[in-house]
Amino acid sequence: MHLIPWLMPVFLLAAPARPKVVEGIAVVVGPQIILVSDLQQKMQPYMKEVCRMPAGADRDRAVEDIWHEAMKDEIAMVLMEVEAQKHNIYIDSTELNATIEMLVKQNRMENLSQLQEKLEAQNYPYLLWRKDVRRQLLRSRLMNEVVKLSVNVEEQAIRSFYQQKLREVNAEERASVREIFIPDREAAPATLEAIDKAIAAKTPFSELVERYSRAKSVSTGGLRAEVTPGTYTPAVDQLLFPKTGKAPAEGVILGPVRTTSGVWYLEILERIESGYLPYDQVRSKLKEELTARILNQKGMEWLLGLQNKYLVDRQLPKPPPVNYCR
Repeated sequence: MHLIPWLMPVFLLAAPARPKVVEGIAVVVGPQIILVSDLQQKMQPYMKEVCRMPAGADRDRAVEDIWHEAMKDEIAMVLMEVEAQKHNIYIDSTELNATIEMLVKQNRMENLSQLQEKLEAQNYPYLLWRKDVRRQLLRSRLMNEVVKLSVNVEEQAIRSFYQQKLREVNAEERASVREIFIPDREAAPATLEAIDKAIAAKTPFSELVERYSRAKSVSTGGLRAEVTPGTYTPAVDQLLFPKTGKAPAEGVILGPVRTTSGVWYLEILERIESGYLPYDQVRSKLKEELTARILNQKGMEWLLGLQNKYLVDRQLPKPPPVNYCR
């Protein structure tokens, strides 16, 4: 369970009546404190389903789980606020009000009063919701102004992300080939010269496979279907799937291509072009998406790191004995 969402709190299910607040300090976070009432407020929108359960041990455990999640989230938020003060990052009323106005429009509401009514109907105090929105704006600023400085997306990472996207939608460029592989110890100049002459004389490639190849595919005539970028070593891969320029067409024979393990020849039998936009056309968008993913991961690591930076003393690891389901 995650208690951080902020753009969609309007749509939470209505919560049960609030329990009586037993006030006290629940957690000490660096120079700040978290009160029992702070956690009980965070729990309310998530209690409806729990309160449908029969009274007993199972419901008590469910309440305790929500308490732990609320505490975990509130600790993260307070740590973030402490760190934001250190970096002189603040969200003023003008920015907060502008964001709330945007959310009212995005949720197709006529005015702020309509939003407040919906929140009230769900037992979600408007001031608490406003506080949650401010915190998420603060988190976004911290991610962009502090954490993002450590995020560096390299070109190879973007290309790998592109290939991953292609595989996900089965749109990856691929080819079917017939291959000859000659181990390095057998790749004498005379052997390679004989193969080159046979190719020039238009000797059927299948005959050359049978005569010279030591690849496992020799048992199937050297056939290898559904070859995609990364199947072969980089030296072969770059010729078969060039990043720039036109790729070799069907009927073309590539080779000899020398690698650390031996020499390759490939006859291209079929080529299926990618069903995705070319890399150059989507690179900037992919970089933006990949950066956002990495930034989110870095942000989580950064927040966890703050717990080692500041004292976090959980004084009430379990919720006080209050009836949450009256």
